[in-house]
Parts: sequence; structure tokens; C-alpha cells
Amino acid sequence: MPAYRLPVVFVLACTLLIVGAVTNSRARAQSDTELDELRRQVGQLHQAGKDSEAIVVAERYVAEAQKHYGDRHPAYAAAISTLAILLQNTNRPNEAEQLMRRALRIDEASLGPEHSTVGGRLNILAILLKDTNRTAEAESLMRRALAIAEKNFGSEHASVATALNNLAQLLDDTNRLAEAEPLMRRALAILEKSLGPDHPAVAIALDNLAQLLQETNRAIEAEALMRQALAIHEKSLARTIM
Repeated sequence: MPAYRLPVVFVLACTLLIVGAVTNSRARAQSDTELDELRRQVGQLHQAGKDSEAIVVAERYVAEAQKHYGDRHPAYAAAISTLAILLQNTNRPNEAEQLMRRALRIDEASLGPEHSTVGGRLNILAILLKDTNRTAEAESLMRRALAIAEKNFGSEHASVATALNNLAQLLDDTNRLAEAEPLMRRALAILEKSLGPDHPAVAIALDNLAQLLQETNRAIEAEALMRQALAIHEKSLARTIM
């Protein structure tokens, strides 16, 4: 089973999505600033490995989003989705799932079932379902997320590569390697074209494909991809140190 995963479309640092009429009132501007600051704090704590503290701030973020926008607005859905990801990371999948499904319902109702944000919510929920051994439902959601990404962004966008990777990992994990391989290769090609051949996401995709090749007894090709991935990781590390 591959040890690496490309990130899902929507993560803790996702941009707060505001739809509908735009108001220039001072009160709304102030509330947006407060929410932005809370979300920034959540992201910083998460990156520092302090998810328990991040959850406390995320709960405040949810409360403020509900206070300012109500519980049917995409801003509220973004807040509860952020909290859900943290709960999943801290081994609280039941609570996380409830919030993920709620965020999905809000966005489907307010934005429409084929909006790109809905695709992101589907990916996040599908990964949780896969991790809790509900692969049939997870696969269905991943295929829907892929279709949404292709419709919204076109077939060569990095978001499509993420959706392809998620589905390929599920197929790999359920021993459907022949189905997983072309999806991994397509995801890799998209990332190389859209992000450049030296991007860290390309290295992750190379590692994923290499491990599948190992599982299917193609060690020589797998080694070549691993060496390519290692070179990218080393370049990325060198840029970070400089």
C-alpha cells in the first residue's frame, strides 16, 4: 500500500468562500477579519503539530461563522469542514463524519451539486470513509468528485490529478491494481504539466506509482521512479535550506 498521499482539494488553509450579495458594511468587514484570523491561527497550530489546541480555536471559528453568517452559508460549511479535518486527525472519525456530511449538504444546497467546492467536500468525506473501511461508498464519492473537477477545471488541472490520485489509492488498497495504474499515470502526467517536473507533488505521485510497480513485480521501473522522486525531494529541501 502506498505510503504517500497527494493532498485533498480543500485543506485547513482553504480560502473562505463567500457567495451571494457583497456588502461593504464595516460590521461585515470586521467579522470577515475575525474569521480570517481564527482560520490563520488554526492553520498555524496544525502545522506546528498542535491539533488539540487547533481544535479549540476551530470551535471558536465555527461559532463565529455561525454567528455572522448563519448555519446554511458556505462560510459556515468551510468552518465546520476545517474542524472535521482536525477531528479526523485526532482519531475522532464519528464526529468528523457528521460535520463533513453537514458541510456537504450546506454547499450542495447553497452552491449547487456540481460546484467545485462540493467536489472538495466529497473528496474529504470519501477519504474518511475509505479509512474506516467503507470503500464502496468512498469510491462512489471519489468518482463523483473526479467528474466535478473535470467539469469545473478541465481535464489537465491539478485538482483533477488530486481526485485521480485519491481514487487510484482506493483501487490500490482494494487490490485493483490494473485499474489504479492508469489513473496514477494520468495524475502524474497532469502534475508534471501543470506544476512543473520538479514540484514536490510530482515526487509524491512518482512515489505512489513506484510502489504500485513494486507490488506488481516491476522493480527496475519502480527504482527509476524512486530515484527521480528522490532527486526532486533533494532539490526541494535545498531550496528550503537556502
